[in-house]
Amino acid sequence: MKRSSVKIAMFLLLSSFFILMIGCQEKKSVQTTKVKQTKEMMIYNTQNGLPDNFISSIFVEKFENREILWIGTWNGLVKYDFERWINYTEKDGLTKNHITDIISDSQNRLWVSSISLKKDGGVSVYDGRNWKGYSNSTEDTGTNPGNIITLFQDSRDRIWAGSWGNGVYVFDGEKWKNYNTDNGLPSNEIMDIIEFDNKVWFATKQKGAFYITVDDNENWVVVDEHSSNLINNSICSLAKDNMDNRLWFGTWGGVSSVSKTDKWEKFTTFGNKLADLFVRVIKTDGENVYFGTDKGMTIYDGENWKTITTKDGLPSDKILSIATTKNDIWIGTDKGLVQLVK
Repeated sequence: MKRSSVKIAMFLLLSSFFILMIGCQEKKSVQTTKVKQTKEMMIYNTQNGLPDNFISSIFVEKFENREILWIGTWNGLVKYDFERWINYTEKDGLTKNHITDIISDSQNRLWVSSISLKKDGGVSVYDGRNWKGYSNSTEDTGTNPGNIITLFQDSRDRIWAGSWGNGVYVFDGEKWKNYNTDNGLPSNEIMDIIEFDNKVWFATKQKGAFYITVDDNENWVVVDEHSSNLINNSICSLAKDNMDNRLWFGTWGGVSSVSKTDKWEKFTTFGNKLADLFVRVIKTDGENVYFGTDKGMTIYDGENWKTITTKDGLPSDKILSIATTKNDIWIGTDKGLVQLVK
């Protein structure tokens, strides 16, 4: 259910991208465009279906006989069924158009998070027919989520929403509860969330990671450079590798991984491994680990490292999001979406 998500650098770029978006031609609330198919790498942008070139998040919704791609942009949400694009914006029910993350829950509802310059972005939920929004710009601003960066559903079916500046929100199916530094949370800047080894892990901007056990809502355990072999305390992304039973940390200084037996490893650009030390996003698919950086995407198969850049056809080396389908790797950049045959 996890996706590829937006991290801190995206938020810092929001102001400049917001200015660019004001001048964009207004589109219909729901727009469909036919897509040309090719056999190799295909690049999608505003010229062939997308409402914006800044691809902040990608989520693959899997069904028995098909897959649907949901794409978060800086100008709304896009549904792609491999035949046409369908665009959704605030007019359709999104809290804001600056999409940061997309997941689905155990009831097959779509959850979409957003941010804004006014810090009133929130969470939108889609049941296939209707949208429901939760935002701190609406009623009950003390508990409704605002400026959400990342979403996750744990094994107890709770929805966690990590925010920029407001800590973390948790939804139990009826109401939201907020944890922040005022009531014990180690950090208010939550960049990513994942469950690993019966623990819910949270990545932070500058204070490493912390976790709670799935059955405990209050005892936050910090994991940072001082208490572990974490390579850097500024973490952008978390991912778990079910093949090797490892948790991956993408940071501003490279990558760390830890096993369930607490064995740590570190990876940097040394030896032509990572394309860059700033690792914005990590995705695993059971065969490979994909690292999105500002200098391209690196693929690791457990033995070998390979990097794909603009020299190989990418529209940009700034990788914002990654997802995989049965036959393809989908790469979100600041200059469009890439479909790459595996």
